[in-house]
Order: sequence, then structure tokens, then C-alpha cells
Amino acid sequence: MPHHRRMNTTTSHSALPALPAAVCACEASPPHYLDSQQSLATRDALDVRVRQLIPCALVAQIWLLLFDADDVQMPLMMPIGELPHRPEHGFHGALALLHEEYGAASFVFVHERPGPGVLSVDDAAWLRALLEVPADAGYRVRAAYVAHDEGVGGFVDRGAVGVGRAVPAVRPGCGACRK
Repeated sequence: MPHHRRMNTTTSHSALPALPAAVCACEASPPHYLDSQQSLATRDALDVRVRQLIPCALVAQIWLLLFDADDVQMPLMMPIGELPHRPEHGFHGALALLHEEYGAASFVFVHERPGPGVLSVDDAAWLRALLEVPADAGYRVRAAYVAHDEGVGGFVDRGAVGVGRAVPAVRPGCGACRK
């Protein structure tokens, strides 16, 4: 008869991965979880959410985030990959469909691309195309962010987009105290 060795196993809490440190020590610090019902009506709140979702670039793609009429992020986040260097056409047909089908009132784009935090000719072309919305669209594009090797930053105005311009940094912290 074979002898089976009985194994004693214990679980050590020290073997578990450490939780990330708090982003900000103040009471207004964003939670480590995403509050799916939180209104993201302010630019600071939107900056924090985008940084939570896509803190830096890994691959070249565009993310599309949908928001309802109360500025609550809808539970759909769409990656769009295999992009040409420069946009050949806008996304307004797709945005109009998402507006009609899902009731999305606004959209946020995140142009994720590895590289430095300075806008290239291609970056500027993409951002301008993403921020362009027909006046009678019935929806709005709130911002277009760039996620790069060093972080993420956003633009709300096509006129602020320029080749060679540094991507404005989304500051770490809570957005309220800017610690």
C-alpha cells in the first residue's frame, strides 16, 4: 500500500500583494473602487475617473466612455484599435448611433498611445477630430484625453491642441485639494 504524505498548508497574509497606497491622504481622496453611480459633472471628477481607468499608455488605441444626462458614466467602455496614423473620418456616425441606442448624452475619448507627453502631428489630428461635434448633434464630447508613458492629460477645446504642446497633466490627488 503506498504511503501518502499529509501536507499541511498555511496561508500567510504577507504573501498577498500589497494594496496600492492612497492617492491622497485627505478625506476627499477618491476611493480605490469606482463608484458607478457618481456624477462626474466637474472637470476634476472626470480627470480623476480617467486617471483611475487609464493611468498611462500600454498600446495604441482609443477608448470611448459614455455618460448619461446626469454625467454618470454608463457601464460601457469601448476600445477602438487598429487605428490609422491620422483620422480618415470622424466618429460622429457611431456617436449618433450610441446616443440613440443607449441614451448617451455625452462622450469622453482617451487616445492611448505609448510615447512622450508631447503632442505629435498625428496626436493633434486625432484630438481635433475627436473634439469636433456638429452643432445639431444632440450630444456632446466633453473631453479628449491622451494617455502616454508618463500619465494622462486632457483637452476640452480644439483650439488648445497644438503640435509640440505638452499634454496637460492630470495631477495626482483627489481633485479637491490637489495634494
